[in-house]
Amino acid sequence: MTRPIQKVVPLENVRVILHGVREANKVFTLVRPGTIQADKSNDGAMQFVVPRVDEYEVVVIEKEK
Repeated sequence: MTRPIQKVVPLENVRVILHGVREANKVFTLVRPGTIQADKSNDGAMQFVVPRVDEYEVVVIEKEK
C-alpha cells in the first residue's frame, strides 16, 4: 500500500453476522447516521446490512438491560 492514501473505495451493503448477540432494541450507524433493521439468522445470530462504509463506520447496538 502506498502512502499517502489517495483514494478510498467505499463498500456497499456489508452484511454483518454476530454470533452470541441474540437481540437488540435499536441498531444504528454514527458516521452516516441511520437506523438499521436487524434480524435473526437461522442459527439465532443477529444479522444486519450496513448500507455504505467509506473510510470507516460505527455501528451501535443498543440492548435493554
